[in-house]
Amino acid sequence: MSLNWSKRRPVYEPWYARLDRDPFAREATNTIRHGVRPPPAKPAKPELVTRPAVKTAPKPHTVAPGALCRKYALRTSDVEKARAALTGVTKAMIWCDGGCAPKNPGTMGMGVVILSDEVRVEFFGGGGRGTNNAAELAAAIMALEAIPDGCRTTVIAESTYLVDGMTKWRHGWRQCDFKRSGVDIPNADRWRKLDALAAGRSIAWKWVRGHNGDPMNGLADKLAVLGRTGGRHE
Repeated sequence: MSLNWSKRRPVYEPWYARLDRDPFAREATNTIRHGVRPPPAKPAKPELVTRPAVKTAPKPHTVAPGALCRKYALRTSDVEKARAALTGVTKAMIWCDGGCAPKNPGTMGMGVVILSDEVRVEFFGGGGRGTNNAAELAAAIMALEAIPDGCRTTVIAESTYLVDGMTKWRHGWRQCDFKRSGVDIPNADRWRKLDALAAGRSIAWKWVRGHNGDPMNGLADKLAVLGRTGGRHE
């Protein structure tokens, strides 16, 4: 406090009057504004390290002859030998597959695996020219020609053309003699033969996705390659 002698009363000076700077001015290095501290920074979240999925190669279908039957197994391209080996069999599972190469149509190959409690028959054939659908039907014909009459059978195939044809379409086709507008439907001769072989038999038709881990379906596919190449592995 100082005295103003002209008016004889005290004059109050602010406390910062004697400072050589403005105490309210923000310095360049001062990060705190007017004495208020900013909220503390939140710690950064650690980055999640995502590892790429490891792709494992599918296991090859390795089914040794005789692995799933009690007596013995036969691999042949002779229908008479296959029929003789299956004599007396009353219940069997059949996996059949067919295809052609190098293009469609091309050289056909058919493979069939017939499995019962007594015997397993690996049956292959082919060599003619046709389409994939024709080869699928030919493989089913081979299988039904080999099994004895009265044998209860489940046929498993990856061809929806074959399975749907035998479960949904063939009864309507039979009434029209497998013709449409007076003309034979595609593969009419094979459909007629397959229909005749299936008549009077107890057969269940089942679809399975191809190359999806079914070892017998994979084996039937390999047998179809043998049938197409005349018994040689590609």
